[in-house]
Amino acid sequence: MTRRFPLLALLFTVALAAACEDASPAPTPAPTPSPTVTDDFTGTLGKNGAIAHSFNLVGTGAVTATLKSLDPDGGQALGLYIGTWDGSACAVFKANENTTVGTTIVVTANSTGPLCVRIYDSGKITNAAATFNYDIQVIHP
Repeated sequence: MTRRFPLLALLFTVALAAACEDASPAPTPAPTPSPTVTDDFTGTLGKNGAIAHSFNLVGTGAVTATLKSLDPDGGQALGLYIGTWDGSACAVFKANENTTVGTTIVVTANSTGPLCVRIYDSGKITNAAATFNYDIQVIHP
């Protein structure tokens, strides 16, 4: 019996150690991406004009602004930017001075809150009487 006790103790210790070694960490779930919202902003812009549209982020991630249409001349270059909205003004964050139909601007938002998209004459509208109807699509969290 004296020989069996150390053998039983050894087997018990090995079994206990094997049971404890299966303490692998639980898998970390991947973060759930914020759902996206699509906003369409329309209006009319003329020479030296500028119009800002605000929207609110409820999550973080990619924010895209695309000039979807410009009538009567989709090839007319304008300025377009995404910026921060303070309740009355749109401060530039990322801009493109030569936006034509189909141009997209993308920024990454690291916090929630108000942003804006602004379309403006970047000095490229030459006809003082010309007006352009636009449609800007913004996709954001």
